[in-house]
Amino acid sequence: MNKCFYVCIASDQRNQFWYLGITQQLKTRISEHRLGFFLNADQKTRFTKVVYFETFASLKTALMREEKLAQMKQSEREEMITKSNPTWRDLSSDLNE
Repeated sequence: MNKCFYVCIASDQRNQFWYLGITQQLKTRISEHRLGFFLNADQKTRFTKVVYFETFASLKTALMREEKLAQMKQSEREEMITKSNPTWRDLSSDLNE
């Protein structure tokens, strides 16, 4: 079985807060976010939907892409998401893991 790495942007229900990260199990990661596994005492935001993701064969390439996305202005990321997902729907059901 080939390893697959996802670079994803997850969002809260109102698309106000975003999470950028890398994982090998995107469905599991978003389920954990929905359940609040990654919340600190001062955090109230749950990232409940995947609004953007890319798939990579190597961790190195995924890390480089994550870094590039992190360096983008928020408006640039928002435009990128809107181009590929105009309604900002939850893409987690599109995953074949």
